[in-house]
Amino acid sequence: MARQYGAPSLLAGYIVAALGCALTALCYAEFAAMEPGSGSAYQYAQATLGRFPAWIIGCALFLEYTLGSAAVAVLWTGKPVYAAGMALAATMLLVLGIRVSAGVNTALVILKCGTLLLFIAWILYWAKGAPAVARLTGPAEAWRTVAGLAIFSYVGFESVSTLGLECRNPRRDLPIGILGSLAVTTALYLAVIAVYCLVPDPKGDGLLGAAMATGGGSVAQLINVCVYLGLSTVLLIMMMGQSRIFFAMASDGLLPAALLRTQRRTQAPVAAILATGVLVAAACLLIDAQKLYDIAVVATLFAFTVVAAALPILRRRAPGRKRPFEVPMVWLTAPAAVAVNGVLMSKLAAGIAWELAFCAAAACFLWRFAKKGITV
Repeated sequence: MARQYGAPSLLAGYIVAALGCALTALCYAEFAAMEPGSGSAYQYAQATLGRFPAWIIGCALFLEYTLGSAAVAVLWTGKPVYAAGMALAATMLLVLGIRVSAGVNTALVILKCGTLLLFIAWILYWAKGAPAVARLTGPAEAWRTVAGLAIFSYVGFESVSTLGLECRNPRRDLPIGILGSLAVTTALYLAVIAVYCLVPDPKGDGLLGAAMATGGGSVAQLINVCVYLGLSTVLLIMMMGQSRIFFAMASDGLLPAALLRTQRRTQAPVAAILATGVLVAAACLLIDAQKLYDIAVVATLFAFTVVAAALPILRRRAPGRKRPFEVPMVWLTAPAAVAVNGVLMSKLAAGIAWELAFCAAAACFLWRFAKKGITV
């Protein structure tokens, strides 16, 4: 991305994306503390705006999580067939239950964070004795495009909001998880981007290219392996989030009741997990990788925008409602989140207007059946 858009755009874009996600995460944290279920933005829209807006948000979350998972799988493997196989393997792991999948995911997250810290340390070590360190020069006009694409780097906080049923004390734990995960992610990513921009001529995009350009052959290969292993955490988290959203929508009668089937021993929503795995695998095989990513990013920004817009509405409608966590200066914070996410969404949506129109038409058509209640 740095080679395509330039280092100033890269750094500015990631900072703007972090700002938009920080403002949005505050809104998610307040909703999650009040509505600690598994539906994330769908559930918040249901409580604030009604069934049809909630259905539209649910469809947007489907695009975000399912197509986003497929995009990550294709990026990880490079080929749709292998990506579909990886999606099915992740499905089998999720079926084993939250304890097993969370344990594997925690190990991979630790590996991922360690890899990023290793990259930061290596580049700073190289920069101390380097004859030439890149200066942050060049045009920064592409920051909006970079920021929109970078949003997907930070969406882990939203997945936390789908785990309300797995928390012991969700009204306390969810806000901490949402804001804490975003804080750690933001600090690591901005540090990585900042040191990446020090490298004058990366030999390709990504951490591998920067490490290779600084002479760290063995370090570069280690980083590359760990980065690919770390990507699997994104796939697991997103597929887990989608299965919980399916479960929440089925609980409200908007999706088939068969999705409510759980495994007796682990209580994992096995039917929703299997449906998620099949749909992600199908998306890997049928849709171009770049389209997968672009649609998923726009759907994410749309969900962010609606959640931020809905929070002041709920504040006005139910001012006396108990709020374990409250967004500070909500009448400034929420509109700012709407503005940032809306600007980024409009920039990316223009390039996939036909695809988005088709998705919107399909969502409205399917509403004819969902609103009557699906009990199959």
